[in-house]
Amino acid sequence: MPTPHAARFLGLLSLLAVSAACAPVSSGELSPGLQGTVSGSEVRVDETLPSVLAFPQATVDDLWKALPAAFQALEIPAGIVDASARVYGNGRVTETTAAGESTRDLFRCGAGSGLGVSQYRVQFGITAQPRPVLNGGAELFVQIEAFGRLVSGSRTGTTHCVSNGSLELKIKEQMDIQLGRFAMR
Repeated sequence: MPTPHAARFLGLLSLLAVSAACAPVSSGELSPGLQGTVSGSEVRVDETLPSVLAFPQATVDDLWKALPAAFQALEIPAGIVDASARVYGNGRVTETTAAGESTRDLFRCGAGSGLGVSQYRVQFGITAQPRPVLNGGAELFVQIEAFGRLVSGSRTGTTHCVSNGSLELKIKEQMDIQLGRFAMR
């Protein structure tokens, strides 16, 4: 029988799976997915769910114009990934800091990997795609994939990592700042 903490997490995992399955997907979008395994009281999520950041007073054009400045302010090197689908990002960010923090502090890595926080270097890929919202406004669809790589010369290996959410919050903050600058013009 799962512990109360594991039961709550399983409930949240189920809710996230239902939410992801009900999310509309149109051409040019990144497709969300969720896979997980349960072993006793341990739940392991194998794939990161995308984040959807709401901007009810903005348009898709506004978000697209603000993305480069927001990424630059967060010190995340990025560029246009797909101009026709308006996807912006970087498939391989190797910097050790982003958004003013160590990348180790922005991600959680596989608990079963046996890695200590000082034993790995996190690399991640990030894409952001502005999309219209049916009731007005726009949203930013953010997908982050990350892994930790051992830095020891005597050992090799990688482990899957997931965002702890703080990077997405910083993207939202920077986008709001950039959109505010556009409104002042």
